[in-house]
Amino acid sequence: MKNKRENNNKKIIKKADVILLIIIIFICVIFLFFWYGNKNKGEQVLITVEGRIYNSFPINDNAEYNIVTPYGENKLKISNGQVSIIYADCKDKICQKHKPITNQNEQIICLPHKLVIEIERK
Repeated sequence: MKNKRENNNKKIIKKADVILLIIIIFICVIFLFFWYGNKNKGEQVLITVEGRIYNSFPINDNAEYNIVTPYGENKLKISNGQVSIIYADCKDKICQKHKPITNQNEQIICLPHKLVIEIERK
């Protein structure tokens, strides 16, 4: 009699455990679908210097713009919905090394020039 109980207790994975695991995996897949599928594309590139709006451009432009401020000069490139800095006259050039941004709320920041480039909705 004791052997039957031990065999039942030794059963590691029960049917309810498998069902619970499937439900958790299903919820995770749905969450990931909405997380990655909901990356909003922005509509414009907003440029601010010292927190003040300097200019804005449509994200669907294919052009280069010079940004000249009292702190220095940067060259902005918008191409195929991607925004990048292709030239900066600051010492560290971190903004120039930044990967292109494409989605809403992504930013490129040039601290020496007090410059923020952000993609946003209108």
